Amino acid sequence: MFDNKQEDFLFHYDAIKEQLERYVLNLTRNRNDAKDIISETILIAYQNFEQIENKVALLSYLFTISRRLFYQEKYKKKRIDYSSTEFIDELISDDISQEDKMDIQILYKAIDELEENQRETIILAEIMGFAHKEIAKIQDTTVANIKIRIFRAKKALKIKLKIEEEKRTKVENLNYIRASI
Repeated sequence: MFDNKQEDFLFHYDAIKEQLERYVLNLTRNRNDAKDIISETILIAYQNFEQIENKVALLSYLFTISRRLFYQEKYKKKRIDYSSTEFIDELISDDISQEDKMDIQILYKAIDELEENQRETIILAEIMGFAHKEIAKIQDTTVANIKIRIFRAKKALKIKLKIEEEKRTKVENLNYIRASI
């Protein structure tokens, strides 16, 4: 189809680069770290591109590489702050209200409190939109494990978000009472 490896790789990569960028940014919560991991991921994928028989699988291959690089780096560094406001501002558009931004920050803070496997699985499934089979391939596990992780993550998030909502309601009620006095 293409005259050389570079053109072929760029053709397939251009179609999926935004998904890779969002995924890595979700993992790192830092634009500079994400750029580093993406660069290394692209280099590794390009070097091995000819070995990929089904080019449709390039996205999951890139996710697998970036995931491994992220965890290698993570264990070299301290824990990442998944609830930083800087990350939230980078992730979402400027068109949404402050209240919605606050809700998103609360959601990411709750996601951050999940176990590592659950956190990554819920991001891949619910935020990135991957199928269970693709996530299983990326995480090198079974589809059954992915379903269990998603179920447990949703259950934990429901509890955490309910507690957070109760706290917010109490504060709002207290503020209303203070304003009435």
